[in-house]
Amino acid sequence: MSEKEKGKFNFDLAEFLTGPALDSELRPNTNYDKANRAEIDISLLIPSPFHPIPLYGEEKEKEMVESIKAFGVLQPILIRESKIQIGKYEILNGRNRVHCSELAGKTTIPYILEEYSDADAQYVTLDAIIQQRGFNDLKFSERAEIVHLLVEEVKKENLSEKIQQSLSSDDEEESGVFHGISERTRRRYLQLYKCCEEIKGEVDDKKMAMKVALNLSVLSLEDQKFVMQMSREYKKPIDEKISKILKDKMEKRELNEEMIREVFEGKKRNNQNASFSVKLPKEIKNEYFNEKKPKEIQEIIEKALKIYFANMSEYDDEMDEIT
Repeated sequence: MSEKEKGKFNFDLAEFLTGPALDSELRPNTNYDKANRAEIDISLLIPSPFHPIPLYGEEKEKEMVESIKAFGVLQPILIRESKIQIGKYEILNGRNRVHCSELAGKTTIPYILEEYSDADAQYVTLDAIIQQRGFNDLKFSERAEIVHLLVEEVKKENLSEKIQQSLSSDDEEESGVFHGISERTRRRYLQLYKCCEEIKGEVDDKKMAMKVALNLSVLSLEDQKFVMQMSREYKKPIDEKISKILKDKMEKRELNEEMIREVFEGKKRNNQNASFSVKLPKEIKNEYFNEKKPKEIQEIIEKALKIYFANMSEYDDEMDEIT
């Protein structure tokens, strides 16, 4: 992450989280003096239900384990009391530190205990992910998940005054609740969030362009899965052209499994309802439609056809009676 980007994420958790002690035995020294700070038994910790991102990969995990073995855990984790498991504490910030501490043979870890509502706990968890990992360092599907959760929390308007004050900003795009994630970027990731897991995985693995996925996002999940099935069956990657055709058919409410299959087969459906033109001989035009406007010509032809087919029907009935 560039220095400019880091400047956007200037929310100081350590400073923000200082407040009235919840429990004198559990509350750590807020100066984070390594010699004095409180530690908690790792066996008392459980994952936060609000954490949407997997643990570090093998390489980064190994680096953190070696660092903890050499220097210990330098930054306290953030926890709250579990509302579900009595006597346990949810890890809101520091899940990787806890995991790697266990791998390093540690049994305790420094911590900060705070009292949070579910809304605040979820926001703080997402905030920590963005600040520590960097939004652009996440997989596309992970960014979509985080943007979705952030937007939903803002819609609910359940964040406490304490959290809201810490996020106050004259420019919401630069800081605040969305951490400099522009409205346009948020819209794109909210669309990606609507895609099925297979499509998200293709985007993560850079096998499918983001624009293609966004086109497919307007389809129902069922249709998206069928599209991916057809792509495998016909061994035909979904490019922008195919995705645009499918999107257009969906918007016109013409999309079904048969149509999807025809798109992959490269067939063009003969539309019986499509308009067509008829070329009249010049003498016919001069005799019957001279100086007539196109709309008038169309009306005359429609009336003539109705009379013709009505007479033909009567003629057929008469022939049936004769035979």
